[in-house]
Amino acid sequence: GNIGLQVLRAHRLGAQNIYAFEPIPNTFHILSMNMKLNGMHNGFFNTALGEKNGVIGMNITDFSAGMAQIQEDKEGLLQVPIETLNIFSDSHTELKTQKLSLIKIDVEGHEGEVINGALDFLKQHSDFNIIIEFGSPSSVSAVQTLDKNFTFSMKLYLWMQSPIDVDMSFVNDASKRESGDLVLFGLKKR
Repeated sequence: GNIGLQVLRAHRLGAQNIYAFEPIPNTFHILSMNMKLNGMHNGFFNTALGEKNGVIGMNITDFSAGMAQIQEDKEGLLQVPIETLNIFSDSHTELKTQKLSLIKIDVEGHEGEVINGALDFLKQHSDFNIIIEFGSPSSVSAVQTLDKNFTFSMKLYLWMQSPIDVDMSFVNDASKRESGDLVLFGLKKR
């Protein structure tokens, strides 16, 4: 999502079927323009992903829509649609038959909710990878949920450093954790 830089990178690397989700209307407009300017005319959706369907409040910072966060119980928030990937895939049945290769989750501390709302969909696939922004309690919960349902290996990518092999002890022990992009490789249902 966001303005589509990662989507464009995946497209240029040969990804055939890309789905991008961006809940902030102004940011979604930029994403849509970027995709169309680069020959992509579908596969992007103006919704948040989570563990329920409906409408949810988002707190948008003044300096970056990329840092927007879901905050359910505050007044004065931007109200955006939210749905689960489970329900989304029911109305986009091609997702159930296409080979799933990569999911990237960068949702500013809402990772666990996205995984909870995607678990049934994910269980229909095998041998795929997930990149998850790691460091928040919700991201820890997301990886723990995935570990209960799938086998996989992991590497942590820190800014400007070589990747580090990690395992569930890294995820489960707060004293070992570092923030970065955690890549889960070869997810297979337990």
